[in-house]
Order: sequence, then C-alpha cells, then structure tokens
Amino acid sequence: MNHVRHNNLFQSHDRIVVAVSGGIDSMVLLHLLHTAGCAISVAHCNFQLRGEESDGDEALVRKACETYAIPCHVRRFHTRQYAETHRLSIQMAARELRYTFFETLRHEQGYACIATAHHANDNLETVLLNLVRGTGIDGVTGIPLRNGYIVRPLLFATRAAIEAYARQHNLAWREDSSNASDHYHRNLIRNQVMPLLRTINPALDEGFADTAARLAGARALATEALATRRTQIITEQGGRMHIDSAALAQQTWPDVTLWELIKSYGFTYPQSQAIVRHHQPGAQFTTASHSLFVDRNQYIIQPHEHHDQTTTVNIAAGQAQASMLPVSLTLQTLPKAAFTLQRDPALAQLDRSKLQFPLTWRYWQPGDSFVPLGMKHPKKISDFLVDLRMPLPDKRHVTVLTSGGHIVWVTGLRVSDTFKVTDNTQEVLIVKATSA
Repeated sequence: MNHVRHNNLFQSHDRIVVAVSGGIDSMVLLHLLHTAGCAISVAHCNFQLRGEESDGDEALVRKACETYAIPCHVRRFHTRQYAETHRLSIQMAARELRYTFFETLRHEQGYACIATAHHANDNLETVLLNLVRGTGIDGVTGIPLRNGYIVRPLLFATRAAIEAYARQHNLAWREDSSNASDHYHRNLIRNQVMPLLRTINPALDEGFADTAARLAGARALATEALATRRTQIITEQGGRMHIDSAALAQQTWPDVTLWELIKSYGFTYPQSQAIVRHHQPGAQFTTASHSLFVDRNQYIIQPHEHHDQTTTVNIAAGQAQASMLPVSLTLQTLPKAAFTLQRDPALAQLDRSKLQFPLTWRYWQPGDSFVPLGMKHPKKISDFLVDLRMPLPDKRHVTVLTSGGHIVWVTGLRVSDTFKVTDNTQEVLIVKATSA
C-alpha cells in the first residue's frame, strides 16, 4: 500500500471496484486489496469469446468473491455481434464494453474508483507498441497510474514479482489460451520481441520501471511548459479556440507545440505539420469532432456545426416573421412619412416598391454578387467578406435575402444599393435580424 499512498491513488476508506478477469495479475490485485482491508467489490466481464474457458474464468472469480465475502458484479457480452455492428476489432469492442460497464457500475454504486491490474510489463509492451506505430511524449510514458476514475495499483510491479506473490500465497488463477497466440500485436511483442530484448539486458523490466518514472517526470515538466505557451498563443471565445499563428511560429518546435495543443480534439501530428509548414489562408483541417480553419493571422478551432447549407426560407408579402435558426427576421412595412433612417447593420431598410415577393432567404453561395450600399458596381460576396476580414468559419453562417433572384441584403452586414430607400420611396420594408 506504500505505492498507493505515495501516488495518492485512493484513500483507505474509499469504496473500490476491482476489475478481475481471473488471470494471475487481477487475482493478485484482488488478494492484495482484500488483505489490506480495503472496501472492495469485483467487476468481471464475460466476453463469451472462448466458450467454456470464458465460463471457467467467471466461475473462478465468483468463487473468490464468495471466499472473500465481497460483492461480485458480472456482465456477459455478445462481443462479436457488438464488434460487427460497430465495425470494431474484437479487441476494441471488448475494451469499449469493459470500460462502459465499469463506469456505469462506478456511477450507479457510488464507488470512488476502478482498480485494474496493469503492471510494469504491460507498461513496457504499451510503450513499444506506441513507438512502432508512432507516438509523442504521452506514448513513451506509457500507461498512467491514474486516468480519471481508473487507478493502477500494480503498475510498479513486474510480472515476475506478481508470479512470485501468487505462488507464495497459493492463489488460483486461469491462463487465457489466446495469450499464447501471436495473432495480436501485443502478444507478438510479449512473446517474440521482449525475450530478444532481455538477451541484451536481462534486467530490462526493472530498468524500464526506472525509465518510466523519469519519463513521467519529463512529461510533467513539458506539461507545465506547455501551459505557459498556451497563455501566450491561445485565446478562447464563443466556444472557439483562436491560435495566434505568428506567436506559434516563434516557438522552437511550432509543429510539435501545435500538436500538443490540439491533439485532444483528434488532430494528428502530420496534420499539425501541414498546418504550420504549408498552410494557406482558407485551408481547413478536420477530425471526427472539430474543424481547424486557417485564417490570415490565426488558426480557429471549433466543434463541427450541423446546419444545412441548402436551407431556404420563402417570405410572402405581409409576412411578419421568419426563422432560420439561430437567426430570426422580423418584417414591418411603414409609409415613408413615418420612417426615420437608422444606421444599424442589423436592419435592412428597403424600398418596398422595388421588391418582388416572395422574398427568398438562403445561405450565400460562391458566385453570388450584389451592389453594396454606396457603390455603383457589383461585388462578389466572397470579396466583400474578405474586405470585412471576416474569419473563415463565420463566412459559413452568412445568409442573403433575395428578391427576384437579386440579392437585397447580406443579412446583418450590408443592403444592396439597388434596393435602398430614396427620395422617391413611398413605402419602406424594415427587416430586423436577431440571433437566438
């Protein structure tokens, strides 16, 4: 328990749910926590992938819980079906099912944390896999001691130490026959690569434990430095992250710095390299959840927006309201004598006689043009928005009000000179835009 206390994984009075598969690692963890007098219960997943073997694992775990007189929560999963439905590998499907079950159990039963039996050898295997696939500092530091409500009390212990403890205390456990197969990459690392590395350094496991501690310290230092960089480079406003591209360029490793800042949104290191080295204003990079827009002097990141750019709203003569969320329009016709011109971009003040109903309200499209108020010649809306220095993501929200195919108003920005109120105007249509 010294390891637990030193790393503040949990308190002695905390209620803990222990993930127990029936293998030697989790059976040792269960015995250790029970012997230490911790308030524990067990969660076991039967993935039903190995027939009688899976059922045998479940039976062993249930028997241990009866012996220790502790609660046992068992969940059976149709793992293959889940993997096919969600287009996942068996390993990823099992992982999703396992951790969803653990978190649901923790939340419903009020447990302080979930303890898993990952150990030092697992950590080394994970680092080697990450290095093979390509990784940053997070990957080389391996499995964290704590990840949210997940804690790993055995991460300091080698597999050899765990086996010695199990034999010393005559613990029962079950071997997963699939561990002997090199079909999975982790097994290949464990069964083929690790033995070769031990011929170079017989104390590989112990040596890596020391390296892992130093790497964790280096990561902590890097995280602190990154927090300082963040305040110099990033501002957040309206749910968006604005990254000062000039300030970023002054960093020693701008592409690495950018990736560390945006990787939590799903962006990859190659994307970060492309953004920093080859970007052009107007470029866009996406992940499953976010978009990054390259603007003139900044990068703008925001969650994906779900609005239909083909949406159109027709507005009949005499109609008082229209809506295209999150914007609403209110319309009012006044005689010229009762009208006072207002300088407000949220208002369109139009010569009613020049309008052809129904009006059409839609998103602007490439090629759209109009004659901006005060000008004599048409201007493309794309150029008009560039002149306004409007950030790229904002351009996607711009709508136009049209009459007979001609743009009357770039909503909230500028009316067309063609439809402005003049001395000859008899009636004025006032259109006001408001945001929800």
